Amino acid sequence: MNQYPMVHLLVRHGRRMADAAALAMPIGALILVGYGWSWSVLIVGMLFGVVVFVVARSFVEIVEIIADTLLPR
Repeated sequence: MNQYPMVHLLVRHGRRMADAAALAMPIGALILVGYGWSWSVLIVGMLFGVVVFVVARSFVEIVEIIADTLLPR
């Protein structure tokens, strides 16, 4: 029985999920610019993408460390 399914999900797919979350910000901002918003929205979206990437990737790495050291194999 899988006792910690979310930990295993993050260990398996966490890096790709962090990449996708970080890419969603500038893509969403680009879509907004396409609808007529200011170009500064694209810059803010890119900055938010960088912040989301750093935070999400560090969270995934912390979960990987916990899974490697504390969870039985």
